[in-house]
Amino acid sequence: MQSFSLEARILTLFARCSERLGKIAQEVGRYSCVTSVSHRFEFRDYRSGPLLEGFVDAELTDGTARTLWLEMSWSEESAVLESSLLKMEHGGYQETIQEFPTRKIGSSSQLEENLVEAIEQLEDATRQVFPLEI
Repeated sequence: MQSFSLEARILTLFARCSERLGKIAQEVGRYSCVTSVSHRFEFRDYRSGPLLEGFVDAELTDGTARTLWLEMSWSEESAVLESSLLKMEHGGYQETIQEFPTRKIGSSSQLEENLVEAIEQLEDATRQVFPLEI
């Protein structure tokens, strides 16, 4: 009988990452320049293939938004993790404030390390950007 321990570890990692994004959203929601905040950490199945998408989206008093974005695609051999901090303007214009290095992941241990690090980078970027926005 095959063990489920690796799968359980990965599912636990995803649950923890989802909770972490929720905590970041709560922190961002406390800034006076933020009128509303939402977050998600979910799997999507697009025509181009499945993705794991995570984000924290903060609507600001000036009508713009700041979005912490995390996206992971995968194949049988590896996964690719991308993350960035975005500014959304009126009319749907999107500007990248900060783009973090793309991470190529080849093992479950690299998955955990890189996903946690990507969320930490987004959290640090939030703390640098939002105090300037108050």
